[in-house]
Amino acid sequence: MANHESGDVYGFSIADDGTLLTVGDPVVAAGFPESIASDPLGRFVYVANWNGTVNAYSIGINGALTDVTGSPFTAGLTSESVAIDPSGMFAYVANRDSSDISAFAIGTDDGALTPVAGQPFPAQPNGAPESVAVDPLGRFVYVANWSTNTISAYRIGTNGALSDVGSPFEAGFNPYSVTVDPSGKFVYAANQDSDNVSAYTINPDGSLTPLSTSPYTAGTSPKSVTVDPFGKIVYVANFGSDNISAYSINTTTGALTEVTHSPFNTGANPYSVTVDPSGSFVYTANYGDGINASTVSAYLIESNGALTPIGSYKAGTGPVSVTTIGILQ
Repeated sequence: MANHESGDVYGFSIADDGTLLTVGDPVVAAGFPESIASDPLGRFVYVANWNGTVNAYSIGINGALTDVTGSPFTAGLTSESVAIDPSGMFAYVANRDSSDISAFAIGTDDGALTPVAGQPFPAQPNGAPESVAVDPLGRFVYVANWSTNTISAYRIGTNGALSDVGSPFEAGFNPYSVTVDPSGKFVYAANQDSDNVSAYTINPDGSLTPLSTSPYTAGTSPKSVTVDPFGKIVYVANFGSDNISAYSINTTTGALTEVTHSPFNTGANPYSVTVDPSGSFVYTANYGDGINASTVSAYLIESNGALTPIGSYKAGTGPVSVTTIGILQ
């Protein structure tokens, strides 16, 4: 859990029933953390910071975090989002104020970051990229450009370098978050200021084709979008309406249908939403309205994708990003 205002990272363990228990002490980030991600083997955690750096931490057996040697690592101006490729070899960082993507090779043994040759790679000019996602097959990278209302698409080279594949692709107004479904067939973007979700099919070359039924209505000011590990449900955190929208996915076309009883209430100002690796639980980072409102909400996923509240847990001040990790060590 990355907390923007308190400038730290909290850890929790997930019980069998989805409840949370704090793990260790919070660790300090380099400056106003915005995004958190882990490598696929659950060995390292990476945090993108507003001051243009990336913190790297190794994950202990008990879930506690320890700084990786050399951390923090320099990225671009105002780093907003970090994503790791499915092989765990590369990290990508969206830098809002330099409108580019930093790319790093991840040290196999120590998790340290080494800049990829040719980086940073340009996003849309003055695009103010807010979010970056890697497709689950490790072929493509997608970036939500907030200021130009577009999605950029890139192919990943063997050395982690990025090459554009026909960008940009039109999104809604101020896309704030982008994700790829587990099959690698569809892309979804949460559009903050048009209160909806854009949906696309991924073409063989990585370019995007909008679905004819897109966009889909969300709540107010959607900030985050994610797909469950089975590729059946899309969840969207609506910052302005304090709830989560849930949609079932047509696995053939990618089209979305809102789940019965959606939206589901959260804490104040949900900024980020994630699903645990088992596909059993949903968690939101609730930015809140002051120190006493900064929480994590937990939910049980029902068979149709609907959410049943489990509980609310205190986070640091201003939580903005939450991820769940399957620790294999």
